[in-house]
Amino acid sequence: MIRGIITMFSGLANRFARFTADCRADESIENREAMQHYGFASRPLAGAQCIILREGNLFLMVADDDRRYRIALESGEVALYTDEGDRIHLKRDRKIEITAGASSAPGEITIKAEGTSGKINVVAQEVVLGKESLLSLAAGVVTGQCLCAYTNLPHAVSSSSVKATL
Repeated sequence: MIRGIITMFSGLANRFARFTADCRADESIENREAMQHYGFASRPLAGAQCIILREGNLFLMVADDDRRYRIALESGEVALYTDEGDRIHLKRDRKIEITAGASSAPGEITIKAEGTSGKINVVAQEVVLGKESLLSLAAGVVTGQCLCAYTNLPHAVSSSSVKATL
């Protein structure tokens, strides 16, 4: 087992990811395979640490880590994160925290629906909009044409209730 510092990492669809790493003094492992878990893909930055297994002339990277960007976790928690601050954090007590590092304000997340329909479907009994507003999906579906439940006029930004028409 060898510990190394990644100097190059490349990954192409339908091919093994390849890496180059500096290891012990004057030792470099070049253009070898890197294994990843099914369903998860990453492309570590140069400077990340790695663990390499060696069997004869076969060198295989099986794990990598980058302390520069690691986030703090409680026992049992799991997270996906990037060097830019984006993260999906599965926390204790069945809470999920999503942080988009490029957001314009703390706690702001942008969800972008791409493609021909541009729709985002939410399936739930209730959708909470902000701290106090609540929309019961039994009453309808929120589109861009919501009406205030009290005035029946187009929904104002400060309103905490909305009414939708099917």
